[in-house]
Amino acid sequence: MSKVILNEIIQIISGGTPKTSVDEYWNGNIGWLSINDFNNDLRKVYSSEKTITEKGLNESSTKLLEIDDIIISARGTVGVLAQIGKPMAFNQSCFGLRGKKGVVDNTYLYYALKNYVSNIQKKGQGSVFNTINLDSFKLMEIDIETDLSTQQKIASILSALDDKIELNNAINDNLEALTKTIYDYWFVQNADKKWEVKTIDEYAEVTKGDLITAKEAKTGNIKVVAAGVDYSYLHSEYNRLENTITISGSGANAGFINFWREPIFASDCITVRGKTDIETILLLHYLKLVQAHILKQAKGSAQPHVYPSDIKVLSYAVPPQKILNEVEKIFVPLNNQIANNLQQNQQLSALRDWLLPMLMNGQITIR
Repeated sequence: MSKVILNEIIQIISGGTPKTSVDEYWNGNIGWLSINDFNNDLRKVYSSEKTITEKGLNESSTKLLEIDDIIISARGTVGVLAQIGKPMAFNQSCFGLRGKKGVVDNTYLYYALKNYVSNIQKKGQGSVFNTINLDSFKLMEIDIETDLSTQQKIASILSALDDKIELNNAINDNLEALTKTIYDYWFVQNADKKWEVKTIDEYAEVTKGDLITAKEAKTGNIKVVAAGVDYSYLHSEYNRLENTITISGSGANAGFINFWREPIFASDCITVRGKTDIETILLLHYLKLVQAHILKQAKGSAQPHVYPSDIKVLSYAVPPQKILNEVEKIFVPLNNQIANNLQQNQQLSALRDWLLPMLMNGQITIR
């Protein structure tokens, strides 16, 4: 192992933004990354919310990153990392990093940086720096394995775990798409107009969560679901079982629908559950169909809110028990498979994060 200054072993690539006033620069076939596209703990990033054209790329300061290059956020949430899954450009709030050939393998470099960021965060500093600039890379000192073949062996162990997580996510995406297709066929295209119509309140339990702050939460691995699009922090206890629908209660994402296949602590959100898993799963698909309507219910100029009363009054065509019995045979096993893949991903992530520091500091020897 050897300590090196990061600046000495990498090529640094700066990002940029094509002029937003020029329509010809935007909505092309070239991905243009911001931190929002890779702030998810996944190793690879393949797509971006915004895209640019070849003209936008050539007539601006943004650059095209190559496959396996690293992107690191330099502002906002500093130190978030990903490897590039296909050639993409990026904005000036990030840097592209490419290991010098013959010195450091790019995938190994990704994990070395991930370990470096993790160590800084454990020291309580919150992030690598408040911001990262070109001079920052002259101050970052990291430990690396100097032998290139050993680097590649270490990278292959860690990347195999991340590749399995990526595969599970792809399988789940396909399963989610399949369930949506089946639902649309059975309950949208061929719904029987004679089905009994009830309000959600008459058919399901709609309740508000129990507010808890990050300071009040105790150390644990239960996700606290509040007002965001994902969980906010962790707690030691749960107040809702698996297969619970949540609807964000306040803030910019008020009304956002999510579904949890594990026990959670519901905080600043509304929860919806049917009497059975199949009833809950079908309610989830229905609520997603009316997602736009629910988002419009957000009230309050300073802090928008969606309330349980906004959900309780929604009309819902109740499928007969015979149909519920039939679709239960399809939807519940698919839902269980998705849940199993998510659980496996949590275990794989935990194993990767356990191995990472030991491989990077030489506690585990690779032959």
